[in-house]
Amino acid sequence: LDSCLWRPIVATGGADRHVHIWNYWDKRIEIRQAFDDDVIDVSLHPCGLQLLVCFRNVGVSLCSILVERLKVIGEFKIEGCRSCQFSQGGQYFAVVYKAFAQIYNSYTGKLVCRIRGHSMDIQSLCWKSGDHRVCTIGEDGVACIWDVPTGEKIAKLVDPMCKFSFGDTSPDFNHGVIVTSDGMIRTVDMEKMCFETEVDPQCLSIDQIAASNSASLLFMGISTKSKPGAIRVMEVNQSSSSSLNKREWQCHSKQMTCMKVSKDRKFVFTASEDGSVCMFRIRYADLKAQDSTGYGQELASIASFSDEVFVARKSLEEKTEQIKMLRHKMEEFRLDAEHQLRSKDICHEETLERMENIFQTKMTASRTRHENLINDKQQSAVTRALDIEQMETKHAAQFSHLKKTHEEKMESEAKRYEIFCRERDERRADWDRENKRLVEEQTSFLQELAAKYNDKMAAEKQLQETIAKEMEALSAKSATDNELMEEDADYEFEAVRQKYEAKLASEKENTTRLREEYDDMKDKYTSLVTNLDGEKKRVETLLKKQEHIRQVLKEKEDIIAAKKEEVRERDEMVAKKEEEIQEFERKNQDLKRFKQQLNEKIKELRQRLEPRELELSKLTTQCHELEIELHQSINHNDALKLNNNELRLKIAAINKEIKKQENQIDVKKAAISSLQNDILAVINGATTTTSSSPTDENREENTDYGTLKSSLFPLFKKYSGDGGGASVAGRAVTVVAAGDENDSHNVVTDSNTGVATACRRQRQHLLKNIENIKTVSAKMDRGHIVDVTKLQREKGILIKELNDLRRESKYLEHQEREMLEKCRDESLMVFRDGGDDIGDSSSMLAGPLIEDGLPIADSYYSVDDSASEELR
Repeated sequence: LDSCLWRPIVATGGADRHVHIWNYWDKRIEIRQAFDDDVIDVSLHPCGLQLLVCFRNVGVSLCSILVERLKVIGEFKIEGCRSCQFSQGGQYFAVVYKAFAQIYNSYTGKLVCRIRGHSMDIQSLCWKSGDHRVCTIGEDGVACIWDVPTGEKIAKLVDPMCKFSFGDTSPDFNHGVIVTSDGMIRTVDMEKMCFETEVDPQCLSIDQIAASNSASLLFMGISTKSKPGAIRVMEVNQSSSSSLNKREWQCHSKQMTCMKVSKDRKFVFTASEDGSVCMFRIRYADLKAQDSTGYGQELASIASFSDEVFVARKSLEEKTEQIKMLRHKMEEFRLDAEHQLRSKDICHEETLERMENIFQTKMTASRTRHENLINDKQQSAVTRALDIEQMETKHAAQFSHLKKTHEEKMESEAKRYEIFCRERDERRADWDRENKRLVEEQTSFLQELAAKYNDKMAAEKQLQETIAKEMEALSAKSATDNELMEEDADYEFEAVRQKYEAKLASEKENTTRLREEYDDMKDKYTSLVTNLDGEKKRVETLLKKQEHIRQVLKEKEDIIAAKKEEVRERDEMVAKKEEEIQEFERKNQDLKRFKQQLNEKIKELRQRLEPRELELSKLTTQCHELEIELHQSINHNDALKLNNNELRLKIAAINKEIKKQENQIDVKKAAISSLQNDILAVINGATTTTSSSPTDENREENTDYGTLKSSLFPLFKKYSGDGGGASVAGRAVTVVAAGDENDSHNVVTDSNTGVATACRRQRQHLLKNIENIKTVSAKMDRGHIVDVTKLQREKGILIKELNDLRRESKYLEHQEREMLEKCRDESLMVFRDGGDDIGDSSSMLAGPLIEDGLPIADSYYSVDDSASEELR
C-alpha cells in the first residue's frame, strides 16, 4: 500500500494479482488491473502519475497511471526483490532484495548506486526529504544512513543483543522509531545515531508501525485475541520511557499487513488480510508544538490536489473526434429544434386566436345562461316561501293531533300499569303463603323421620351390646367347660357338645333374625330416602314455579319499562318536532338573509364582468386565429396525403419498369444461350476426329466446311427475326463464311493441316465472341443491379420522409388537443356554471381532425416491407 502527495489516491496490491488505484476523496476505485505474477509491493510517485509494482518472479515494473488503465513503461529484472519505494521528491526509487538495495533514477531508469552493508535481510527503508539520504533497517540489528549519489555509509547504529523487525523515521531524519524482535519500541536520535528511550507497548504483537513528523506520535497496527486488526495511537515522551496517551480503534477483522502515513502527514492508511482498506484523518491538538517542519500549518485547511492525468495520444484523438461529431450533431439538433419551435409558435398563435373566438361565443352563452338561472332562482324563492307557509300549517295540525293521541295513550298506559302492579302484589302474597306452608310441612316431616331413625338405631345398639355380653359369657363358659372336659373329656364330651350345639343353633337363629330385621330397617331407610327425594323434587318444582313467576314478573316489568321508554321517545319526538319547527323558522330567516347576500353578490359579479368583456373579446379573437390555424393544418395534411399518393404511384411505376427490364434481360440471356448451343452443335456436327486407337493422344480433327456453311444459313434465318440475336448471329455467320472462303482456298492450295489450324482459329474466334457477349451481358446486369439499388435507396428515403411527415402530423394533432384542453380548463376556471357546454364543445373539437389516418399507416408498413424484401 502507498499514497502520493499531489493526488488523493492510494495504490494497493493483493494476493489476487490485481493492483487497485483508490480515490479516497471520492471513495471509489479509479483503476483495477490484473497481472500475471504475484504482487509483493507497490509505491506511488509523489505526483501520482507513476507507479512501481514489485513482483515475486519478474522483478519491478514502472507503470504510468493513465485515465482508465496502467501502462508499463519500464521493467527491471531483479531476482528476490522484497519491496520498492519512491523518494520524497520522486527523482529516485529504491528496490530492496535480500540484504541489498539498489537505487535508480526515476526519469532515466539508470542505476545510481548499490547499498551493501547488512548481513541479513533489510526490513525497512526510509527516505529523507531532499532525496540525498536513505536509511535502512536490517534484521541483523543494524540501522544505517547512506549517501544516495555515492552509496557511502554515513552513520551506523548497532544493537547486537536483539534483532530489528521494522521501523520508520521522520522526513527530516531527526527522530526515528524501531520495533525489536522482543516486542519493544525504541526511539532513535538520528543526528547522534543513538537510542533515546525504550517503550513497552503492552500488547501481544505489533504488525506495522508509522511515525509522525517529530516521531512523538506513533501509529501501530496490533493484533490480540480480542482485537486482531486494531490500530493504536501512542504519544511518546522523548525524555522518558513512558507513553503519555493511548487510543485504540478496531478497524479490521484480521491481521494488519501494511500501514502508511500520507506524504503530507494528514492521513493514515491501513490494509489487512480481510481485503479492506481503512483511512484515518490525523487531527493534531497543538499544530505548532507538534509539527516544526510546517506540515501542521497546512493541516488547517483542506488540501488542494492536482487535476493532471496521463492520457494516451490515440485515446485523446478518438475523444476529440467523438467530441467533434457530437458537436456537429448538437448543432444539427439545435437547428432542428429551433425550426420546430418556430413552427410550433406559429401553430400555437393561430390555435390561440381560434380558441379565443370559441371562448367568446361560450362566454356569451354562459352569460345568457347565468341570467336565466337568476330568473329561475327568483321564481324558486317565491315558490319556496309558499311551500314553507304550507309546511308550517301542516306541521301545526300534525303536532296538535299527535299531542292529543299521546295524552290519551299515556292515560291508558297509566291505568294498565296500576292493574299490573295490583296483580303483581297479589301473586307475591300467594306465593309467600304457599312457600311458608311447604317449608313448615317439610321440616316437621323431616323431624319425625329423624326421631324414628334415632329410636331404631338405639334399639339396634342395645341388641348388639346384649349379644356381645352373651358371647363373652358363653366364651367364659366354654373356657370352663374346656377345663372340665380336659378333666373328664370322655364322660362329658357328648353332653357339652350337645349343649354347645343347641346354643350355637339358638345363636344362629338370633343372628338370622337380626339380619332379617336389619334388612327390614334398610328397606325402610331406602323408602325414607326415596320419600325425601320425592319431597326434594317437589320442592324443586315449587322453586321452578317460583322462578317462572319471577320471570313473568320481570317480563311484565320489562314491558312496563318499554312502555315508559316509548313514552319518553314520544316526548323526545315531540321535542324534536318543536326544535325542527324552530330550525325551519331559523332557516327561513337565513334564506331571507342569503337572498339579500345573493342579490349583493350578483351586483358585484355584474360589476366584475364588465371589465372582463375586453379580455373575452381578446380570447375570442385568439380562438378565431386558432381555428384558422387548424384549417391550414388540415389543408397541409391533405396536401401531404396527395404527395404521399403520388409517391406511391411513382414507386409502383418504378417497380413495374424494373420488372420489365428484368424480363428483357432474361429473354436476352435465353436467346444468347440458345445461340451458343446451336453454334456448338453446328461445329460439333461439322468436325470429325480420327485416331489410330481410342487411347491415342495424337488425334486429328477433320472439318467439313461445306456442311458447316450449309448448316449456318438456316441458323442465320432462325435468329434474323430477333434484333439483338440477329446481329450476333449475322456477325457469327459472316465470320464463319469468311473463314470458309479462306479455308476453301487453303484446301486447294495447302494440305489438311492448314485446314485444321484455320478451323481451330475460327473456333477460338467464335469462343472469344461468345465471351465478349457474356461480359457485355454481365455489365448490363451490373448496371441494372446498380439502378435497382439506387431506386431502392430512393424508395427508402421517400418512405422515411413519409414517416417523418406522418409523425409531424400526429405531433401537431397532439399539440392542438393539448391547447384545446388548456383553453377548456381556463374556461372552466373562469365560469364553472357553463362547464358542461364548454366540455362538450372542446371534446367535439379535440376529436380526430385528420381523416383516413389508418390507411396511411397501412401503406407505410406495406411499402417498408416490400422495400426490405427487394433489398434482401
